[in-house]
Amino acid sequence: MRVTVAAWIGSANAGDELIHAALRRKLLARGAHVTAVTMHPDPGPSAVRHRDPVALARAVRASDALVFGGGGLLQDQTSSFNLPYHLSRLALARLPGTRRAVVGVGVGPLRTVAGRAQVRRALQGITAVSGRDAAPAELLDVEHLAPGARRLAERDAIELVRDFLGRDYDFSAYERFLAH
Repeated sequence: MRVTVAAWIGSANAGDELIHAALRRKLLARGAHVTAVTMHPDPGPSAVRHRDPVALARAVRASDALVFGGGGLLQDQTSSFNLPYHLSRLALARLPGTRRAVVGVGVGPLRTVAGRAQVRRALQGITAVSGRDAAPAELLDVEHLAPGARRLAERDAIELVRDFLGRDYDFSAYERFLAH
């Protein structure tokens, strides 16, 4: 199986990088060939640069599945270009037979009606969806935004990272942080 992972990879955000590393490891363990869409200037052999639309389209169209996330990708606060830029990857994967999943994604704020409509359209036909914590999971209302999608538990992103770091890793400080 060929999987393209589109997220905020190659940035200085350690949380997004950790989610990607854990997700990549899990996909590779299942025998998938993983291509990452990255911001890194030297993407390496199993990645494409996020600002190379031809390579990006080629990678997504050659994939059996697209995983969108993790990271705070679904928000319209930083720029009016943010949503169209990120959601374009989901649009590229709207080919028959290409599964699309949203995993470990932060949602919001979605301040505009147009932003909410863009997200709703992009998530139509998603196979599975999960937020990266409880607040985004409420906004990833499967009934309205992604009808028919299998809802993964909000804690799936934490479990993914826990598997990556080891089951005995102490997450208590992180869990206390999320509780506040």
